[in-house]
Amino acid sequence: MFQGSLSAVWELDVFGGIRRGVEAATADMPAAEENRRDVQVILLGDVGRAYAQLRGFQRRLEIADKNIKTQQDSLDLTTAGAKAGLATELDLSRAAAQLESTKAVVPTLLSGIDVSIHRVFSLEKNLERYVVSWRKQVRFPVEGRMLRSVCHSTS
Repeated sequence: MFQGSLSAVWELDVFGGIRRGVEAATADMPAAEENRRDVQVILLGDVGRAYAQLRGFQRRLEIADKNIKTQQDSLDLTTAGAKAGLATELDLSRAAAQLESTKAVVPTLLSGIDVSIHRVFSLEKNLERYVVSWRKQVRFPVEGRMLRSVCHSTS
């Protein structure tokens, strides 16, 4: 013995509301695509900016390291000159102050590098998440097109 049931619901689109709703949703697809591109451009711009800041901090650290070596050499020469009576205590204190001033910049540069690295990686992860989530949503407009063609053929 076989027993089964079948149920179907049919909604008439007398005033064309369903069709216009599908047409409106389809018309919104280009705007949604442009919004997606806007977000993508913004994210890519932020990644580029953060990377440029990172490279800038790294370059400034290289320069600071070279300046520290040069200023240390200058302090050593000034110290030797002071011992020989060719430089004053003022010259010696200025050279030492300049060296310490340059050394004081290094922790700020290292911190900037750490922050920039974190920002680049977090932006890249956001970009990757955005692309993955968008790929999942891409199917919706295709279904909308299929739905539209079904509505057009039945009305």
